[in-house]
Amino acid sequence: MGKEFLEGLEDIGFSGNLYAVNPGLKSFAHYPTYPTVQEIPRPVDHVIISVPAPVVPRIIEDCVAKKVRSIAIFTSGFSESGRDEGRILEDKIREIISDNSTRVIGPNCMGLYCPSSGLAFYAHSPKKKGELAFISQSGGLAINFIELMDRKKVGFSKAVSYGNECDLQSLDFFQYLADDPDTKIIAAYLEGVKDGPRFIRVLKEAARKKPIILLKGGTTEEGVRAVTSHTGALAGSLAIWEAVFKQIGVIQVKGVEELVDTVLAFAYLPPPRGHNLGLISASGGLSVLYTDACIKKGFKVPILSDEVRTDLEKIIQKVGTSAKNPLDLAATFFYSELIGQIIKLVDTDRNVDALLLQISLEYIISELEKYPEYGEIFNQAIINAKKAVRKPFLVVLPYSIDDTKRAQFEEVLMASGIPVYPSVERAATALNNLIRYRETKESVN
Repeated sequence: MGKEFLEGLEDIGFSGNLYAVNPGLKSFAHYPTYPTVQEIPRPVDHVIISVPAPVVPRIIEDCVAKKVRSIAIFTSGFSESGRDEGRILEDKIREIISDNSTRVIGPNCMGLYCPSSGLAFYAHSPKKKGELAFISQSGGLAINFIELMDRKKVGFSKAVSYGNECDLQSLDFFQYLADDPDTKIIAAYLEGVKDGPRFIRVLKEAARKKPIILLKGGTTEEGVRAVTSHTGALAGSLAIWEAVFKQIGVIQVKGVEELVDTVLAFAYLPPPRGHNLGLISASGGLSVLYTDACIKKGFKVPILSDEVRTDLEKIIQKVGTSAKNPLDLAATFFYSELIGQIIKLVDTDRNVDALLLQISLEYIISELEKYPEYGEIFNQAIINAKKAVRKPFLVVLPYSIDDTKRAQFEEVLMASGIPVYPSVERAATALNNLIRYRETKESVN
């Protein structure tokens, strides 16, 4: 892993000096190599430790003597192991750093990811900069989430995998990111905390400044047991956590999919003013099912105003269609030049707060066989319409008989700032979280 970290920093473009430290090597690849941190001839800002757990305290002492500012400990085998020797080693680290300015992230973590300053967990980490920050008690989930959001065309300001919290805790990172000018959205995966009252104070202040979207691990008896063996955290009662999050304005999500979906909504959409949806579909049956799904999620699907319906009926073919809401376009769906007009008309309706377009990819695939350029023309019509609409605009692109083509369509739309969801239920849940945040902010202010 030492080699992996070095190559990751180099690959993402770290502009400072990189050193390899190993007492058993005179040279390592093309990196300047030293037996100890103290023997590096220049100042050292940050150290990543990947050595057996019993050796870590000695390395920490070396870093403190060198006046290293921060350390990330990748090594596991500390308090999370449940063994006395692991807890003793962790206590030793705290003792070594207690009277100096060196700070520790971990142990049992991936450390820091920051594309703008060239920090990465591994080689070929996404290089896209953005306004999303992620705080994660889990290293694996941090990696997974960064990769997932990169596919959604969302870049990061910072991400931290902090593990066991022997020194720096999640609340330190929440406090920092709340005032970080490069961060607009804070997402987090949390298993437990060590200082409950301070955590609540810090999180409440951070949520007042920025949206916090949080996934809590350890919500079942078995999950609590897994938390203890993973990072040694105290998971606590789910009911208490949910009450705290609701009280302080944190958006709690129920799984990784909802975490990704909700961040997507916050990254791409303005908050809707209400729960009225304009649904556009090519299928009567799907429009009925989508309406049911949205109603169950707390939305309304109101009839469009008379003037908008009149304008829509001028361009939507009469047979087998509906211009009321939900819109059933039937064959009109194939006319890409009309799709944009329909979207823009629905956007003007006073009864609509947000627009949801369902794309039936099977129909498009059948057209592509006859007209290979059709997909590009269709996508461009949607992208052009998106530029003109003022209200939140989402696309539902269900998983298809051809997921390769689906991924291509999704990538083009996402690159243009249009959030794409695989189901109406997931889209509605994410939109609901966005509305809930706006309502909470307004009630506080």
